[in-house]
Amino acid sequence: MVSYEDEDEYLSYDQRHDAIEEKVKLIFLGGIGALIIAGLIYWLFNLGDGITNAEYMRIQEGMSYQEVIAIAGEEPSSMSSTTVMGMTVDQYNWDGEGPLGITQIHFMDGRVAGKSMM
Repeated sequence: MVSYEDEDEYLSYDQRHDAIEEKVKLIFLGGIGALIIAGLIYWLFNLGDGITNAEYMRIQEGMSYQEVIAIAGEEPSSMSSTTVMGMTVDQYNWDGEGPLGITQIHFMDGRVAGKSMM
């Protein structure tokens, strides 16, 4: 029985070069296709994620974290906390409809103290 590698011994240099080039093209095109499919899947499953402009306008100073979650319909994508002069400020980030696609809600003592959509 002759393996595929053994058959390459009988091919000319140009034939082997062309065969390798064809394999590389197929692998490259397969990779591009996989990236396109992955991008479409990501896009389809992330439609509607984040805080819309309408939801952003409903969030008011003094609301609790739970009230904001009820409006947003999802947990934030990230969070940071800073203590300044004994006061703790928590910053929660969501995907949003702003130019940069980021919505930040700042909480002080567990209540909304500010918000921004970037």
